[in-house]
Amino acid sequence: TGGSAPQLQVTGAEWPYTPAWQGGGRLDYIDDNGFRVGLQGVWVDDRFHDAANTQIVPEHFLLSLRAQYQRNLHENYFLQIGNLTDRDYVTYQGFPQAGTTVLGGLEYRF
Repeated sequence: TGGSAPQLQVTGAEWPYTPAWQGGGRLDYIDDNGFRVGLQGVWVDDRFHDAANTQIVPEHFLLSLRAQYQRNLHENYFLQIGNLTDRDYVTYQGFPQAGTTVLGGLEYRF
């Protein structure tokens, strides 16, 4: 069975969930032995939740940290900490995002 795309009547001046500004940066340290540490910051401006531009999703700034060790051309071990400062924020109105998260693993390239 087929479906149809919903008709969105945008009455405000801005599209929902489209921030006017966003930006970020990353600072990496890499040594000759395959060790890397990176700090990343991302800022997203406030934006509207609804087509009438009456409900605001607040801006947020997040820091992430990633440490990795590239053992050889194929193996890369990593540990990543997201939302390093444990900020409360939402991406979509009514759906809060996780606090600090930790992810580790192995990337294998062949």
